[in-house]
Amino acid sequence: MPRRAPALALLGLLLAAALTGGPAPAAAQEPQCEMLKSILSFKDCAGAKPISADCCRKLLPFAQYYSCLSDPSLVAAANEFLAGVTTVDEAEKACLA
Repeated sequence: MPRRAPALALLGLLLAAALTGGPAPAAAQEPQCEMLKSILSFKDCAGAKPISADCCRKLLPFAQYYSCLSDPSLVAAANEFLAGVTTVDEAEKACLA
């Protein structure tokens, strides 16, 4: 599987969750859904500046995908998801400082 496939799959889940906005299905209670909940929680708290350490902790499950940020198309997609709240660059500076 190409290295960016998991990140693309995750991004697809994030976008689908953001677009549906309805009540969480029963599957949302499963552990594999925690990463999705975490990124949605990060988006909710990242609007407060500076981004807090507690907010940054919500990104910890995604540390395994950090190398994917070298792909400009993935960064662009993530920035589109975070639009109006923060950017990948801003989150990286705040959370890795």
